[in-house]
Amino acid sequence: MDCDVFISYAHEDNIWDRNNISHLVTQLRAALGVLSRDRVQFFIDQNIKWGDVWQESVDKSLAGSKFMIAFLSPSYFKSTNCHNEWMTFRDLERQLSCNNLILPIYYRLDREFDAYIKGELLDVIPLIEDLAARQYIDWRDFRDMDSKGKRLKMEIEAMAVKIADRIGEISPAFSANRSTEKAEQPSHGEIESVDPTLETEFVLRFNGLTSTQKCVLRLIYERPHNGEISIDKLGEMLRGVEEVSSMSGDELYYRAKDLSNQGFIDFRSTGLKQTSIVILQAVQFVMHKNKLLKT
Repeated sequence: MDCDVFISYAHEDNIWDRNNISHLVTQLRAALGVLSRDRVQFFIDQNIKWGDVWQESVDKSLAGSKFMIAFLSPSYFKSTNCHNEWMTFRDLERQLSCNNLILPIYYRLDREFDAYIKGELLDVIPLIEDLAARQYIDWRDFRDMDSKGKRLKMEIEAMAVKIADRIGEISPAFSANRSTEKAEQPSHGEIESVDPTLETEFVLRFNGLTSTQKCVLRLIYERPHNGEISIDKLGEMLRGVEEVSSMSGDELYYRAKDLSNQGFIDFRSTGLKQTSIVILQAVQFVMHKNKLLKT
C-alpha cells in the first residue's frame, strides 16, 4: 500500500487528547487539498478497515511510505511500535543516502528529550538522540485544537506547505530506486581478514557510539563459547556493570536493536526481549585487531 506520509504516534496521546492527532491529520489532508495540486496520501492506523489484518496493514503502509511524521511524547519514546517505525525510516534514509525522511512534531513535554536538547543530559536512547538532532515543529501549545481558531489554521497551512515541499524534495530519490538493496553483511564463518575500506568504516562507526552502546557491545563481544546470547541473559550481565545497571529491559532492547541496525550484531527477534544476539564475525575481527574493546 503505497502512500506519501506515515503517521507514527502513541495511541495513548490520541485518546487522552480526544483524537486530536487524528483531527490534525484530517486537517492536513484538507489543507494540502487546497494548497497543492498533487494528491497526498496519508496513512494513520485508524484507516484500517474492518476485517483487515492489523499488523499486516501497518507493515505494508510502513514499507510503502515516502516519509514519516512522528508525534514525540513520553508515550512515544516508550512505545516499541513507534521505535520500530523510526528504525524502518532510518534504514530507508541509509538506503537512499539522505537524512530527511523523518519529520518530528514535539507533541507533549518529555523531560529527558528536553534535557538532552538543552545539553543537560549526555547519554540517551538512540531514538531520542536521533530525533533531537532533527528540526522539529513544536505543537505542545496546539494540543487543544478547538481553542486556537485562526492561529491554528495558519499553523496547519504552514505545516502542509512543509509537507508538500518535502515530498517534492524526496520524490526523485524514490523514483530512481526505492528498493535499493542493503549492503550485504559479512559472513558469520571464521575469517582471516577484512577489506581495508570496510575495516575503516567499522572503526569510524565504533568511535561514534555512546559509552553505553560500547558497554553493551563489549558484553555481547565477550559472550561465552562463541554462542548466541539471549537478551534476557545480557540484561543479567548488565546489572553487574555500574554505569548501566539501572537500564530497563526495554531500553536494552532498543540499544541492542540499534547496534544491529548499525551492522555490529545479528539481532534475531520474534518480539520484545524474545531474541538472541551474536556479534558479526567481521566486526569481531576488526574489534580484536584494532583493540577497540579493551576490558
